[in-house]
Amino acid sequence: MTKKYLLDTNILIDLGRKETSVIKLLEKINIEECEICSIVTAEYFQGLYMAKNINFERDWYRKFIEAGEMKILPFDEKCAKKYGEIQAKYLKLGKLRPLFDLVIASVCMVNNLTLVTKNVKDFEMIERLKIYKEK
Repeated sequence: MTKKYLLDTNILIDLGRKETSVIKLLEKINIEECEICSIVTAEYFQGLYMAKNINFERDWYRKFIEAGEMKILPFDEKCAKKYGEIQAKYLKLGKLRPLFDLVIASVCMVNNLTLVTKNVKDFEMIERLKIYKEK
């Protein structure tokens, strides 16, 4: 099955918390068409190690990600070039964008995926980045 979506960290976290709105959203777009990227995994683990209930979160991750239900896309050379292009554009304008947001956006763009995030404002200024917006 062709993948269509890249999940942002906030979606992955809320899925682990079994948040109803995220579960409904992923049912709507079909979770089997979703992937995550290595930086989302890194952000997830950062939150995991800061969480009070680390065992619950880790069990959920193991069952869901390590079971192979979702592929983890790497931040590779193509993504690094895309990141450099995007960040350079903003720096030339005197603006600095958050590193992780641009890394996630670059992975999404290189793999021709649509980003699924609750933080649309953090990404909407990135040209040519496809962002899922509920209708």
